[in-house]
Amino acid sequence: MFRTANQRDNQNYRSPDVIKAQMRAYLLRDGISLEDQFMRCLYPLRLLLSQTPSFALAWTAIHPIDTDSPLQGQTTDSLVHLKAQIVISLSSIDKIVTQAVHA
Repeated sequence: MFRTANQRDNQNYRSPDVIKAQMRAYLLRDGISLEDQFMRCLYPLRLLLSQTPSFALAWTAIHPIDTDSPLQGQTTDSLVHLKAQIVISLSSIDKIVTQAVHA
């Protein structure tokens, strides 16, 4: 679970400037290919809520660690050993200028 917030100078939470927000999360870690070669592997992390019609204040993203999760069975030590990183992508539309916003 992690939390993100809208830092834009948008005081009107009833009509936010940031709309159609989409969030994606990935696990990036070391791995070995079928050819026994080192490679960095990218695994998508399913979020319970991956989009929202408006992003005015804060958003708590939750990835359930279940049998389908690449984090299932991992420990802090195993993730450190695999040089694991969590990569977050957030995109939306700026309602004022109708342009895409990425973070």
